Amino acid sequence: MAKYNNEEINYLTYLVNETSTTWPQRAQLMSDKFNKEYNVNSIKSYVNHRKRSDAWDYQKGKPAIKTEVKGNGEQTSEIKLRMTAEQAKDPDYVLQAHGYDSQNWEIVKLTSNVWEQNSSSDGLVQLYQSKIVVKPKVVYNTADIIEALKKDVHPKELKRKIHGSRNLIIPLADWHFGITKFEDIELKLSDLINILHKGYKTIVIEQLGDLFHSSQIKKSQTMRGTELDSVNMEKAIDDAKVFFDILIVSCIEHANEIIVQHAEGNHSGNLEYMFLIYLEAKYPQIKVNYHNQYRYAYLLDNVGIFLTHGQYAKKKELPLLFATEFPDIWSKATTRELQTGHFHTQQTLDYDGVIHRQLGTVKPNDNYEIENGYTMGKKVWQIFEYDTDRLRVTYDL
Repeated sequence: MAKYNNEEINYLTYLVNETSTTWPQRAQLMSDKFNKEYNVNSIKSYVNHRKRSDAWDYQKGKPAIKTEVKGNGEQTSEIKLRMTAEQAKDPDYVLQAHGYDSQNWEIVKLTSNVWEQNSSSDGLVQLYQSKIVVKPKVVYNTADIIEALKKDVHPKELKRKIHGSRNLIIPLADWHFGITKFEDIELKLSDLINILHKGYKTIVIEQLGDLFHSSQIKKSQTMRGTELDSVNMEKAIDDAKVFFDILIVSCIEHANEIIVQHAEGNHSGNLEYMFLIYLEAKYPQIKVNYHNQYRYAYLLDNVGIFLTHGQYAKKKELPLLFATEFPDIWSKATTRELQTGHFHTQQTLDYDGVIHRQLGTVKPNDNYEIENGYTMGKKVWQIFEYDTDRLRVTYDL
């Protein structure tokens, strides 16, 4: 078989793939261009050999794919194609190249072999023989997740031991379980239980957002996909379950009514929503107000409490915003308080009689906070005790 240099290969590739010339015309054009004799059989034999190597038509975008379906639901796929080293490492790109939707399939195993080949337009290029083993992604809808959460939950029946006439608010702002471990808050929880022994009419547990550090289980990232410090989210959920189990049992034993209120955070809003469903299933004696709203308000006797995580809207705009969105609660309240988190620092502001309590966090400093010098928060957990009309006691734990 005749040997051709890169220029001859590129020109012959152009004639075959980009023109409608016949084989005799291609032989004549090759002879005219390179000033030597080419015959039809020679160039035709060369092209057929190249086609059998699966490399001739790679730039056409129609590589042959070999697929095998296994009995366990997995599939193997083998393909020869042109791609960069970066693309060869991108699971989504490789899946699409093999004809799989990355939303519905995931790679179990990926093997790539590379070799070099002349291109009519780009000269020497890298070609890959890519072989993958894939399996269908397990996709749950919301109903499936709720059922999974409730499946092995056994409701607890608890008896009330004592109650009182005042109300207690227990805010949980920016706890970031994953960074925060149960042992970090165990002593503070013990101090709170001693307070609960006084007895209360109503206890409100406020989940003010960012209960967990990550919005994902196998990745560490916010709701918007910002990458975070790596955390063990399975342990984070276990720590949260232990904490809430101890807290809620003690609340049920020392109050007439227990309510869990919610304001979605920017780190873990989806997990927070599901976790509240878990709490409702486990403790039928309490009221869990789970929702997808950024802001929420409620009345505690004559005290209006207005909740938001704090990542949206300017601070000074919050009173008018809540008055507009919750006019009934705003008008009935004789005392109005805004409660937010997000900034991890403690601050109390007075907007013409409307008190804004920006709550700090008990979370240990993570690498981001240490690097940027955000390390001076007091790490205080504030608990608020009210009579029917106003705040009476603040506990700093």
